[in-house]
Amino acid sequence: MEGLSDSERELLSRMVGKKAPEPERETVPKADHDREVASLNERIAKLDSKIEEIQKDKAKVVEERDSARRSLETARARVEELEGRLESKSSDLRTAGERIARLETKVSSLESDRGTALESAMSKKDEEIAKVSKRASKAEDELAECRRTLAERDARIQELEDRVSELESEVDKAESTECIGEMSLMETPSVMSEEPRIGSVSRSAPDVLESSLFEDGRYRVNLSRDGRYIRFTRDVTGSAVAEKRLMRLPMLGRYVEFRSGSELPAYGEGSEFRVLLDR
Repeated sequence: MEGLSDSERELLSRMVGKKAPEPERETVPKADHDREVASLNERIAKLDSKIEEIQKDKAKVVEERDSARRSLETARARVEELEGRLESKSSDLRTAGERIARLETKVSSLESDRGTALESAMSKKDEEIAKVSKRASKAEDELAECRRTLAERDARIQELEDRVSELESEVDKAESTECIGEMSLMETPSVMSEEPRIGSVSRSAPDVLESSLFEDGRYRVNLSRDGRYIRFTRDVTGSAVAEKRLMRLPMLGRYVEFRSGSELPAYGEGSEFRVLLDR
Protein backbone atom coordinates (compact mmCIF):
# COMPACT_ATOMS: atom_id res chain seq x y z
CA MET A 1 0.00 0.00 0.00
CA GLU A 2 3.02 2.20 -0.13
CA GLY A 3 2.76 5.08 -2.62
CA LEU A 4 -1.06 5.34 -2.27
CA SER A 5 -2.93 8.40 -0.98
CA ASP A 6 -5.05 8.25 2.19
CA SER A 7 -8.32 8.06 0.20
CA GLU A 8 -6.92 5.28 -2.02
CA ARG A 9 -5.74 3.29 0.98
CA GLU A 10 -9.18 3.65 2.65
CA LEU A 11 -10.97 2.52 -0.52
CA LEU A 12 -8.66 -0.49 -0.88
CA SER A 13 -9.18 -1.43 2.78
CA ARG A 14 -12.96 -1.32 2.38
CA MET A 15 -12.69 -3.61 -0.60
CA VAL A 16 -10.75 -6.20 1.44
CA GLY A 17 -12.87 -5.61 4.59
CA LYS A 18 -10.31 -3.71 6.61
CA LYS A 19 -10.38 -0.16 7.89
CA ALA A 20 -7.59 2.03 6.65
CA PRO A 21 -5.30 3.35 9.39
CA GLU A 22 -5.93 6.98 10.21
CA PRO A 23 -3.04 9.33 9.52
CA GLU A 24 -1.29 10.67 12.55
CA ARG A 25 -2.39 14.20 13.53
CA GLU A 26 0.09 16.82 14.58
CA THR A 27 -0.50 18.22 18.07
CA VAL A 28 0.32 21.79 19.11
CA PRO A 29 1.95 22.29 22.54
CA LYS A 30 -0.48 23.86 25.04
CA ALA A 31 1.86 26.80 25.80
CA ASP A 32 2.04 27.73 22.10
CA HIS A 33 -1.70 27.33 21.84
CA ASP A 34 -2.28 29.65 24.86
CA ARG A 35 0.08 32.28 23.47
CA GLU A 36 -1.69 32.22 20.12
CA VAL A 37 -5.09 32.55 21.84
CA ALA A 38 -3.82 35.48 23.96
CA SER A 39 -2.44 37.18 20.83
CA LEU A 40 -5.76 36.74 19.05
CA ASN A 41 -7.67 38.13 22.06
CA GLU A 42 -5.37 41.18 22.12
CA ARG A 43 -5.97 41.81 18.41
CA ILE A 44 -9.73 41.42 18.94
CA ALA A 45 -9.63 44.00 21.79
CA LYS A 46 -7.71 46.48 19.59
CA LEU A 47 -10.18 45.96 16.75
CA ASP A 48 -13.11 46.51 19.14
CA SER A 49 -11.52 49.79 20.33
CA LYS A 50 -10.93 50.94 16.77
CA ILE A 51 -14.52 50.05 15.81
CA GLU A 52 -15.80 52.11 18.76
CA GLU A 53 -13.75 55.15 17.62
CA ILE A 54 -15.01 54.73 14.07
CA GLN A 55 -18.60 54.56 15.34
CA LYS A 56 -18.12 57.86 17.24
CA ASP A 57 -16.66 59.56 14.14
CA LYS A 58 -19.50 58.14 12.08
CA ALA A 59 -22.08 59.60 14.51
CA LYS A 60 -20.57 63.09 14.14
CA VAL A 61 -20.52 62.86 10.36
CA VAL A 62 -24.12 61.59 10.30
CA GLU A 63 -25.22 64.49 12.52
CA GLU A 64 -23.58 67.06 10.19
CA ARG A 65 -25.04 65.28 7.16
CA ASP A 66 -28.55 65.33 8.69
CA SER A 67 -28.19 69.04 9.51
CA ALA A 68 -27.16 69.75 5.94
CA ARG A 69 -30.09 67.72 4.66
CA ARG A 70 -32.49 69.70 6.81
CA SER A 71 -31.07 72.93 5.36
CA LEU A 72 -31.50 71.54 1.87
CA GLU A 73 -35.10 70.55 2.60
CA THR A 74 -35.81 74.09 3.82
CA ALA A 75 -34.27 75.53 0.67
CA ARG A 76 -36.26 73.13 -1.52
CA ALA A 77 -39.45 74.16 0.24
CA ARG A 78 -38.56 77.79 -0.51
CA VAL A 79 -38.00 76.92 -4.16
CA GLU A 80 -41.37 75.17 -4.33
CA GLU A 81 -43.01 78.21 -2.76
CA LEU A 82 -41.40 80.53 -5.30
CA GLU A 83 -42.33 78.22 -8.15
CA GLY A 84 -45.93 78.39 -6.93
CA ARG A 85 -45.73 82.17 -6.83
CA LEU A 86 -44.23 82.20 -10.32
CA GLU A 87 -47.07 80.02 -11.56
CA SER A 88 -49.52 82.44 -9.99
CA LYS A 89 -47.82 85.37 -11.67
CA SER A 90 -47.85 83.49 -14.98
CA SER A 91 -51.56 82.93 -14.51
CA ASP A 92 -52.01 86.65 -13.91
CA LEU A 93 -50.03 87.30 -17.07
CA ARG A 94 -52.25 84.94 -19.07
CA THR A 95 -55.34 86.59 -17.62
CA ALA A 96 -53.95 89.99 -18.56
CA GLY A 97 -53.24 88.67 -22.04
CA GLU A 98 -56.81 87.45 -22.38
CA ARG A 99 -58.08 90.79 -21.16
CA ILE A 100 -55.86 92.55 -23.70
CA ALA A 101 -57.31 90.40 -26.42
CA ARG A 102 -60.82 91.36 -25.33
CA LEU A 103 -59.83 95.02 -25.20
CA GLU A 104 -58.36 94.82 -28.66
CA THR A 105 -61.58 93.23 -29.94
CA LYS A 106 -63.58 95.96 -28.27
CA VAL A 107 -61.31 98.67 -29.63
CA SER A 108 -61.73 97.34 -33.16
CA SER A 109 -65.48 97.77 -32.83
CA LEU A 110 -65.39 101.32 -31.49
CA GLU A 111 -66.61 104.14 -33.69
CA SER A 112 -64.03 106.28 -35.42
CA ASP A 113 -65.06 109.37 -33.43
CA ARG A 114 -63.88 107.77 -30.19
CA GLY A 115 -60.19 107.93 -30.96
CA THR A 116 -59.33 109.70 -27.66
CA ALA A 117 -61.12 107.03 -25.61
CA LEU A 118 -59.24 104.37 -27.55
CA GLU A 119 -55.86 105.91 -26.76
CA SER A 120 -56.76 106.08 -23.05
CA ALA A 121 -57.78 102.42 -22.97
CA MET A 122 -54.61 101.35 -24.75
CA SER A 123 -52.49 103.35 -22.31
CA LYS A 124 -54.11 101.60 -19.33
CA LYS A 125 -53.62 98.27 -21.02
CA ASP A 126 -49.89 98.96 -21.50
CA GLU A 127 -49.55 99.96 -17.83
CA GLU A 128 -51.19 96.74 -16.70
CA ILE A 129 -48.92 94.68 -18.92
CA ALA A 130 -45.85 96.47 -17.55
CA LYS A 131 -46.91 95.86 -13.93
CA VAL A 132 -47.61 92.16 -14.43
CA SER A 133 -44.38 91.66 -16.38
CA LYS A 134 -42.40 93.38 -13.62
CA ARG A 135 -43.92 91.12 -10.94
CA ALA A 136 -43.23 88.01 -13.03
CA SER A 137 -39.61 89.08 -13.61
CA LYS A 138 -39.09 89.63 -9.88
CA ALA A 139 -40.47 86.18 -9.09
CA GLU A 140 -38.15 84.60 -11.66
CA ASP A 141 -35.16 86.39 -10.10
CA GLU A 142 -36.10 85.09 -6.63
CA LEU A 143 -36.41 81.56 -8.00
CA ALA A 144 -32.97 81.78 -9.64
CA GLU A 145 -31.48 83.09 -6.39
CA CYS A 146 -32.90 80.15 -4.44
CA ARG A 147 -31.50 77.70 -6.95
CA ARG A 148 -28.08 79.30 -6.57
CA THR A 149 -28.45 79.01 -2.80
CA LEU A 150 -29.14 75.29 -3.15
CA ALA A 151 -25.92 74.82 -5.11
CA GLU A 152 -23.97 76.85 -2.54
CA ARG A 153 -25.41 74.77 0.31
CA ASP A 154 -24.23 71.57 -1.37
CA ALA A 155 -20.72 72.99 -1.68
CA ARG A 156 -20.88 74.35 1.89
CA ILE A 157 -21.42 70.83 3.28
CA GLN A 158 -18.01 69.77 2.00
CA GLU A 159 -16.41 73.00 3.23
CA LEU A 160 -17.81 72.43 6.73
CA GLU A 161 -16.41 68.91 6.87
CA ASP A 162 -12.96 70.19 5.84
CA ARG A 163 -13.20 73.07 8.32
CA VAL A 164 -13.95 70.68 11.21
CA SER A 165 -10.65 68.92 10.57
CA GLU A 166 -8.79 72.23 10.46
CA LEU A 167 -10.41 73.48 13.69
CA GLU A 168 -9.52 70.29 15.52
CA SER A 169 -5.87 70.83 14.56
CA GLU A 170 -6.01 74.48 15.66
CA VAL A 171 -7.51 73.55 19.03
CA ASP A 172 -4.66 71.13 19.68
CA LYS A 173 -2.13 73.89 18.95
CA ALA A 174 -3.88 76.59 21.00
CA GLU A 175 -1.99 77.76 24.11
CA SER A 176 -3.49 78.17 27.56
CA THR A 177 -2.96 81.97 27.43
CA GLU A 178 -5.08 84.28 25.31
CA CYS A 179 -2.92 85.36 22.35
CA ILE A 180 -3.16 88.78 20.68
CA GLY A 181 -0.89 88.60 17.67
CA GLU A 182 2.65 88.80 19.08
CA MET A 183 1.35 89.43 22.64
CA SER A 184 -0.38 87.38 25.35
CA LEU A 185 -2.70 88.66 28.08
CA MET A 186 -1.67 88.06 31.69
CA GLU A 187 -3.18 88.80 35.08
CA THR A 188 -1.96 91.95 36.85
CA PRO A 189 -0.29 91.08 40.20
CA SER A 190 -1.99 92.61 43.25
CA VAL A 191 1.32 94.09 44.46
CA MET A 192 3.88 95.49 42.00
CA SER A 193 7.47 94.60 42.93
CA GLU A 194 9.86 97.46 43.56
CA GLU A 195 12.17 97.43 40.55
CA PRO A 196 14.76 100.00 39.47
CA ARG A 197 14.06 102.22 36.52
CA ILE A 198 16.40 101.27 33.69
CA GLY A 199 15.31 103.59 30.89
CA SER A 200 12.33 104.45 28.73
CA VAL A 201 10.50 103.27 25.62
CA SER A 202 9.21 105.62 22.91
CA ARG A 203 5.93 104.84 21.17
CA SER A 204 6.26 106.48 17.76
CA ALA A 205 3.16 104.85 16.23
CA PRO A 206 0.19 102.80 17.47
CA ASP A 207 2.06 99.56 16.83
CA VAL A 208 5.74 100.64 17.01
CA LEU A 209 7.99 100.80 20.11
CA GLU A 210 11.56 102.10 20.08
CA SER A 211 14.21 101.90 22.81
CA SER A 212 17.88 101.21 23.41
CA LEU A 213 16.68 98.48 25.78
CA PHE A 214 15.63 96.35 22.79
CA GLU A 215 18.42 94.06 21.66
CA ASP A 216 18.11 92.34 18.29
CA GLY A 217 16.31 89.02 18.72
CA ARG A 218 13.08 87.48 19.91
CA TYR A 219 11.00 88.46 22.93
CA ARG A 220 8.05 87.03 24.79
CA VAL A 221 5.58 89.92 25.25
CA ASN A 222 2.78 89.95 27.85
CA LEU A 223 0.13 92.67 28.20
CA SER A 224 -1.58 92.97 31.60
CA ARG A 225 -5.35 92.49 31.40
CA ASP A 226 -5.99 95.95 32.88
CA GLY A 227 -3.69 97.49 30.25
CA ARG A 228 -1.36 99.07 32.84
CA TYR A 229 1.94 97.67 31.59
CA ILE A 230 3.72 95.39 29.12
CA ARG A 231 6.36 92.88 30.16
CA PHE A 232 9.23 92.05 27.77
CA THR A 233 11.31 88.88 28.30
CA ARG A 234 14.21 87.76 26.13
CA ASP A 235 13.17 84.37 24.74
CA VAL A 236 14.42 82.58 21.61
CA THR A 237 10.94 81.06 21.22
CA GLY A 238 9.12 84.40 21.60
CA SER A 239 6.71 85.68 18.92
CA ALA A 240 7.85 89.34 18.89
CA VAL A 241 11.05 90.38 17.12
CA ALA A 242 13.26 93.40 17.90
CA GLU A 243 15.54 94.77 15.22
CA LYS A 244 17.65 97.92 15.31
CA ARG A 245 16.00 99.04 18.58
CA LEU A 246 12.52 98.79 17.01
CA MET A 247 9.69 96.36 17.79
CA ARG A 248 6.34 96.15 16.00
CA LEU A 249 3.25 94.86 17.82
CA PRO A 250 0.38 95.02 15.26
CA MET A 251 -2.37 94.43 17.87
CA LEU A 252 -1.14 96.96 20.44
CA GLY A 253 -3.12 99.88 19.02
CA ARG A 254 -6.35 97.95 19.34
CA TYR A 255 -5.94 97.43 23.09
CA VAL A 256 -3.98 100.48 24.23
CA GLU A 257 -4.81 104.00 23.09
CA PHE A 258 -1.99 105.72 21.17
CA ARG A 259 -0.74 109.15 22.28
CA SER A 260 1.78 110.80 20.02
CA GLY A 261 5.30 111.26 21.43
CA SER A 262 4.75 109.07 24.51
CA GLU A 263 7.88 108.30 26.54
CA LEU A 264 7.09 105.27 28.71
CA PRO A 265 9.23 104.45 31.77
CA ALA A 266 10.80 100.98 31.94
CA TYR A 267 11.60 99.06 35.15
CA GLY A 268 13.40 95.78 35.70
CA GLU A 269 16.73 94.08 35.42
CA GLY A 270 18.49 91.40 33.46
CA SER A 271 16.66 89.87 30.50
CA GLU A 272 13.21 91.03 31.67
CA PHE A 273 11.71 94.48 32.11
CA ARG A 274 8.30 96.17 32.31
CA VAL A 275 7.05 99.27 30.54
CA LEU A 276 4.32 101.31 32.23
CA LEU A 277 1.74 102.46 29.72
CA ASP A 278 0.36 106.00 29.48
CA ARG A 279 -3.28 105.36 30.53
